[in-house]
Amino acid sequence: MVTKKSQDTVRVVGIKPSSVAMVQGTLSMLFGLVAAILFSISSTVHWAQETDSVLRGLTLGLASGFIAIVGVPIIYFAVGWVLGWIQGFLINALVSMSGGIVLKTEEE
Repeated sequence: MVTKKSQDTVRVVGIKPSSVAMVQGTLSMLFGLVAAILFSISSTVHWAQETDSVLRGLTLGLASGFIAIVGVPIIYFAVGWVLGWIQGFLINALVSMSGGIVLKTEEE
């Protein structure tokens, strides 16, 4: 059975910069977490080879890796949040100057 769908349009005239900032910050934090995990693995392998002792290498490598796993995502989130807020502010300025963004919606 075929049903007729009605189409409507919605005009978006602005978004909350904090919403864009939260998405950007969270995505940046995930990238930072991946980078910190890779750094932790690399540091552990480096220290294990450098000290000729697996236990001492694991201790030194995991200590610096743990600091990186905690600190780097927080820094990446903060920088991503600030950049996302600036992007949200600029999007609002451009959308207000252009009269808004028209979205098509369908009702099923």
